[in-house]
Amino acid sequence: MDEDIPQIVFQATVLDQDNRPLASGEARLYTSLHSGVFWPQKAKDVHLLPNCAATLKSLDGSLYTIQNLKVCPHHQPEFVNHCEFDYSPIH
Repeated sequence: MDEDIPQIVFQATVLDQDNRPLASGEARLYTSLHSGVFWPQKAKDVHLLPNCAATLKSLDGSLYTIQNLKVCPHHQPEFVNHCEFDYSPIH
């Protein structure tokens, strides 16, 4: 993504539909595009997310609905083991 696009970066937890934690890590939300990227702390957790992820929760308690989450197949080390998704804030 272009670094000129407004974004916020924070530590977050991905929750399933029952609000159980699936993975924690770093999230980057591109606010004008309503898309985001998530890097789980444990690389193996990335493959749990596509079928189960429902909500992204920041440390300050902000919640975002996750849609269209997919694991990205990049081969560059800095991009390995992450997911991209669309999101909408939960108010």
